[in-house]
Amino acid sequence: VKFSDFAVRTTVPTVDYIVGYQGAANIQIAPTDFLGDYLPLAGGDMVGPTTHGDSVHSYWGNSNDIDIFHDGGNSYIDDRGTGRLSIRASSSMWLRTYANEDYIKMTEGGSVDLYYDNSLKFSTYAIGAGITGNLYFTSGNKIHFDNGVSNDYYIEKSGTALTFNTGGTYTFNSGNATF
Repeated sequence: VKFSDFAVRTTVPTVDYIVGYQGAANIQIAPTDFLGDYLPLAGGDMVGPTTHGDSVHSYWGNSNDIDIFHDGGNSYIDDRGTGRLSIRASSSMWLRTYANEDYIKMTEGGSVDLYYDNSLKFSTYAIGAGITGNLYFTSGNKIHFDNGVSNDYYIEKSGTALTFNTGGTYTFNSGNATF
């Protein structure tokens, strides 16, 4: 639709109709056709939901920096701009399934908790971190302990051998054996 050049009217009472043409046919739109509860182009307050069909993208930023959409099977938030994507919360943030199973819980000034099948597996604390269950290594089967002086304390599994390297005394409390 192309609209012809006419005098600009800024108030509805002074507009009889808008004239334009589509191809060779003239069209007229009366003010009653475009009056209603619409969001002004210069901004305004939204007081209801908006609906976007599948694969309809919602872009944010001057260069389409953020793209939010659903493709019919998956939902996406794509950060295509410069800088980082920051998601902020006032005290805590939870990533959960729609069925309210936990993935990650993050608390301001506190812990970060990771879940597997809604079961807590890893937590951070002020003094370190904790693991619930077993810890498996798929490669690099060495655990290093750094006392702040050197990094030569470790436990390593190689084949069927288990090596403890402390650079000093080995103590096993369960059998009272000292090497």
